[in-house]
Amino acid sequence: MVKYLLCIVLSLQLSWSFGQEENNFYAQLVYEYSNLDSFSIMQQKFMPGGTIIYGNDSVLYQTFTIGFLDIVRKVTKDQDSVEHFINALGKKIKFRAVFDLASDDYADFKYSTVTDTIQNVALPIAIGNYRGTEFPCYYIKGIPNNFFPRLSRLKGLPLQYKLTGMDKGLNALVFVKELKRSIPDGIHLRDPEGYEEATEEELESIRGYFK
Repeated sequence: MVKYLLCIVLSLQLSWSFGQEENNFYAQLVYEYSNLDSFSIMQQKFMPGGTIIYGNDSVLYQTFTIGFLDIVRKVTKDQDSVEHFINALGKKIKFRAVFDLASDDYADFKYSTVTDTIQNVALPIAIGNYRGTEFPCYYIKGIPNNFFPRLSRLKGLPLQYKLTGMDKGLNALVFVKELKRSIPDGIHLRDPEGYEEATEEELESIRGYFK
């Protein structure tokens, strides 16, 4: 059931474009959903309410919670796979995955010189087209985008946008709650510790959450 949601999933008056490892950032995003009639109450409870993304153009981390799963995901530059670290009530496993969607499930984008400001940061705006519906998408140039398969054709990391007409008619609004050009104290660009490689049985039981 959560597989419908994870690909939404989980957006200084300067134009923000990355080209150096030192250009760290931190973003907290909020998810809001509509057209939920086709989802049970339990399914709705498993919909993530938001995510935190931090890193730079070389390495990127994402954290969020789905039900009883606390999840950290990691991508590095020029790497197609996403590394997952999952804590399920104290059971800690990790694995890599590559997302592959149907051809009509990817949004296409047009680019312009238009920018807008969110929390004193000027971000470029691309116009996306998802299943025939256009939408504005605020993004950071030059950042890996493997976390959001539906938007993976965007040349950067999406921060603020709205997708309509996803699986079962779901609509998802993603918007920025906090955006910084640095990583807060106490947050580090390193993998969480204490995780073991997932067994085939564990992978099989959890694989559906990440399609």
